[in-house]
Amino acid sequence: MIKILPSILTSDFTDVNKDIDVFKSLNIDEIHLDVMDGNFVPSMTFGPKYISDIKSHHSDLKLDTHLMINNPIKHIKDYIDAGSNYISIHIETSKEKEIKTMCDMCKEKNIKFGLAINPETNIKKLLKILNKVSVDFVLIMSVHPGKGGQKFMSDTLSKADFLNEFKKENNQNFDIEIDGGINLDNIKEVIDKKIERIVIGSAIYKDGYIDSNVTAFNDRIRLIAGN
Repeated sequence: MIKILPSILTSDFTDVNKDIDVFKSLNIDEIHLDVMDGNFVPSMTFGPKYISDIKSHHSDLKLDTHLMINNPIKHIKDYIDAGSNYISIHIETSKEKEIKTMCDMCKEKNIKFGLAINPETNIKKLLKILNKVSVDFVLIMSVHPGKGGQKFMSDTLSKADFLNEFKKENNQNFDIEIDGGINLDNIKEVIDKKIERIVIGSAIYKDGYIDSNVTAFNDRIRLIAGN
């Protein structure tokens, strides 16, 4: 099933509940949260307290927490405790043993664990880890992480081809997620690659019309999927 995950990176962080209420009115039950540390990526956003506050106001909302931070193993418990339902860390930040530990920590709490991969990182590095660690999803970055509003890098879609082949050959069923530069013009390319989870930020907030933008994406997805 294809799912839109609005990223709140473009929202007004001081009034995010207003945007979340709009999403929920459109039957969206999950949002994407970009945690940036100003180290692994140049920008900084928010930490576990902000996520906890969102969860306290919207207990029925699923939170997809994307940790764009160095040394996530030192901090992941805080994001587990904050109420995340999905947590992804970057393979560029952690050793294989640490990834396995974080995966186990998440699964002990019934949290979905995922691995994110940057555009320039060779997919073979990820496939090597997937042979040893059973993840729930893989997040393909289709822009350089750390800044919203970037142009979609279509060559990153080749990673989905490798992942789908890996799933078939190894009888695995993790989801594939993508984040960065998705809009109405390129979403068909994404769906054609059998990517189930689509993070959309700037295109949802375009011109301030969240409701009509989300509706346009849903209509486009139904048309592409033939439903």
